[in-house]
Amino acid sequence: MRRERVNALKLKVANIAADIGQAEARQIAPIRREGWADPAYFAASGAQAIGQMIPAVGLTAVTRNPAIGAAAMTGQAVGTEYQERRTDQPGRPAMAPEQAREVAMVIGALEGLPEALPLGVFFKAGGGFLRKTLKSGVTEGVEEMISQSLQLGYQAGILDERMPLKDAILQVAEAGIIGTVAGAGIGAG
Repeated sequence: MRRERVNALKLKVANIAADIGQAEARQIAPIRREGWADPAYFAASGAQAIGQMIPAVGLTAVTRNPAIGAAAMTGQAVGTEYQERRTDQPGRPAMAPEQAREVAMVIGALEGLPEALPLGVFFKAGGGFLRKTLKSGVTEGVEEMISQSLQLGYQAGILDERMPLKDAILQVAEAGIIGTVAGAGIGAG
């Protein structure tokens, strides 16, 4: 009985965090970059990513369960993707609600669910400050590169949203750098 109440509470907290995360993600203005290798862009984007991860990190800290945090990240990603798919973008018209919801669920899962790995690393006991910071940064950076690659594959293979290979490689590298900055920041905290 007690365990059921605890699990119900965890689920409520996860849903609340996902709602907060979605609202927070909608309010963050996109950061414009001057050039691909601009360190200020990556620092600002890393800080923005840390802000977006706060609900997931908080839930993982409270529950000691990275899957709960990853569920919150998935909710955020679904909300953000749905909003983007419902809005006209350069070269891509807005999608109908049903199609946007379907795409958002897939992209959200590809973005949010793999976050369980770095969330687990952030709260793993042991290791000094430098080691934990580096390990957190590398884990989050690699996870973001994998997640971005999966999303680009889905967009190209299923949605037929093609882009030049050079642009795809740059997007994956950019995701890795921003993830590394964010992961190191969280690991250091």
